[in-house]
Amino acid sequence: MTKSELTKRIAEKLEWTHKQGTLSVDAFVMCVMEGLQRDNRVQIPGFGTFTLRHKKPRVARNPRTGEPVEVPAKKSVGFKVSDNLKKYINEEDE
Repeated sequence: MTKSELTKRIAEKLEWTHKQGTLSVDAFVMCVMEGLQRDNRVQIPGFGTFTLRHKKPRVARNPRTGEPVEVPAKKSVGFKVSDNLKKYINEEDE
């Protein structure tokens, strides 16, 4: 599902305009980004938890030349699915 499809589905379910659906998805995404930046974690019961992960600097190898390459420290986002969502998805297959 794309962002456009998601906004359309939300607008239909809530009987909103497409623009209102788009604004709601944009607001959700912004809130998750701000929450990760501020708290390093955003938990949505029944859906899952977004967490900020800190990766340490490391030395990797260039696959073509084999020479070492320094990879700087960085942050990434992880997502752990809730048990309710796992159960829901697996029930759909049955």
